[in-house]
Amino acid sequence: MSKVFIGWSGAGDFAVKLAERIETQSRDKKAGVSCIVGGFLRERRNTLYVPDKVISQMNACDQAIILLKRHPNYYNKDATKNVNIISHNLAFEWGYLIAKLQADKIHNFFIDFSENDKDLPSDTTGMQGYIYKGDPTDEEAMLEAFSVEFWNRHSKQHVEENTMSIIFNRDGTRSKILAHNANAIYTNYEMAQYIISYVYTVNILGESPAGVLKDIEYFEDSVIDPTEELKVALAFAKHTLNFYALRQRKEDAEFISKPDFLSCMGGYRNILKQISTLEDTELRLMLDCFVNNFRNYLLLLVLESNDLTSEERAKYCKRMYDISYETIEKCKVLEGKPHGLNVQIGTLLRAYMYRNKYRALEDLEKLESNGLVPRTESTQDRHAKLNGCLIDSFDARQKLYSEYVNKSGIPVTFKENIEMEYYLAMAECMKYSDDEEEIEEYQGELEGYVKRAHGMLKDKLVFVNRIKGYLSETDTASDIYKCGSKPECANCPNYMG
Repeated sequence: MSKVFIGWSGAGDFAVKLAERIETQSRDKKAGVSCIVGGFLRERRNTLYVPDKVISQMNACDQAIILLKRHPNYYNKDATKNVNIISHNLAFEWGYLIAKLQADKIHNFFIDFSENDKDLPSDTTGMQGYIYKGDPTDEEAMLEAFSVEFWNRHSKQHVEENTMSIIFNRDGTRSKILAHNANAIYTNYEMAQYIISYVYTVNILGESPAGVLKDIEYFEDSVIDPTEELKVALAFAKHTLNFYALRQRKEDAEFISKPDFLSCMGGYRNILKQISTLEDTELRLMLDCFVNNFRNYLLLLVLESNDLTSEERAKYCKRMYDISYETIEKCKVLEGKPHGLNVQIGTLLRAYMYRNKYRALEDLEKLESNGLVPRTESTQDRHAKLNGCLIDSFDARQKLYSEYVNKSGIPVTFKENIEMEYYLAMAECMKYSDDEEEIEEYQGELEGYVKRAHGMLKDKLVFVNRIKGYLSETDTASDIYKCGSKPECANCPNYMG
């Protein structure tokens, strides 16, 4: 639930009507917005709160509307002239809210003032707002104009932080989540963004899923009337963290059993249904990309198991390819948002998806070439797709490598993963290259990395050994030789080993 404080001067009745209009529209939109009119007690329409209660009202809100209307009963000190300024109470509330909330959470609605009016407090000069240019006596027109403007501003609110920075700043993000209900600064929409980013500290920083889950459950137990976006974010967080906990309990983390796979996929399928009911916002897009990333991870794990039929394996490969293809396009939209706060997380997810596309096609090619399932496309077309997936994956990894590996203040674990995945993508691309100079350049870089990594990345040796396999032409990751992108390779006695 997002709570909006409405401060007013000379417009008390209008403030109440605006609150009621916004709450009615909120119910229609299922937006979870409620309003508190400053100094107004809902149960007794003509009774005002005492001043200390106004402080409590403002502290309970994460947004504010300031109705700037000249007060008809304010006079200068000698009480000889009616100066028609805002009330002192509103000036105090306005200042308090400016100190408490971010600027985009305060909606200044000018009824008969301008933004730089000389009769406004000088410290507010330049404060941005909405200037009503219609007839100030037409109450219905004002209610409509202000409510439309409020929802327009409300829909554009998002966390003004880079998503990867939210993940890296694990302690700061955790503090925001745990302190939210004691001092609401962020809207439910923004808290949903913090929640889903916090989940990724497990994947990217190696945080304990049990600890993160405990924080998420504490937040859920104490939050009042969460919006639909926040409910879905919490559902995604809990399901994903329970999945991580399941992985930790299993002795062999390299694969997942078919029953566990079906159970986890069913949970994500239900979350996707919930996401489909949300308004078309950036948060909905993020949730969709995050959920599909974990669906593909589940598919990767189940494809490592031995309890699948060839038909099931082919079906899961095709599903992983389709999920990857669709999610890549959504990640591009996420990266293209003008504020640029999701460029890096979008690139990271795209890199995962390109690699997943490759893995899906690689496994499918093995099944089809061995006659275990019917062939769905020519060998030439399949190899072209495989090569394209690896090139796209390498491009995305190279972008992340350039962004983070030599940058200060980045968690070491994340840097190591980005570096490892960059060199693995390079090694895979080398298999398909027929440029001798490029191959020689890649080999030199890869050999240097393997020497450095072997002593440092004890928990990543499977990837380091995979790179060594590529270098020695002992194929540990794929049965397709580097000439496999050429049509004539189908007749090579070594092809598909």
